[in-house]
Amino acid sequence: MAIGNINKKTSQILQKNFARKAKKVSRLLASKVPDIRTKTLKETFTPVISGISDRSASTLVSAVLQNFQVISKENSSKIMDRSKIIREQKKRRTELREQSEKKSSTVIRLYFDGKKDKTILQEKIGTKYYKKTVTEEHIVLISDPNCKYLGHITPTSGSATNIALSLQCG
Repeated sequence: MAIGNINKKTSQILQKNFARKAKKVSRLLASKVPDIRTKTLKETFTPVISGISDRSASTLVSAVLQNFQVISKENSSKIMDRSKIIREQKKRRTELREQSEKKSSTVIRLYFDGKKDKTILQEKIGTKYYKKTVTEEHIVLISDPNCKYLGHITPTSGSATNIALSLQCG
């Protein structure tokens, strides 16, 4: 039962639009990619999946693999679950970390923070020990690409020759 008049022209236009969109969707679903490899799909999806949960990512990847007919009712071994997504992300992260470590050369840099610490020493005079306060300059050694702390040195004075000597000895 309809209330009022039905606009036949508008309903025909809407039906044509719906039929056209249904054809596009059916063509997209029926299209096949001839030379698809699951490894390339994994490599493609692993870095992209960063803003969604692992379960949503596994659902998305499985749906794409099903659309490309990599997954079928007979062959369900390629279904991507949450654990596979997590393992692939870990593998990809380690591969990228190893590549960046191979590319970067170890550059050791000296950082002078201008910090002078007061260190308390025990000085033996005769048979007695006395406290003596000495100000020491600290120089920090850092490997730059990864910002790894290598150590620090305390030269006897702040001159360049003493710093070089303490680097050679330490």
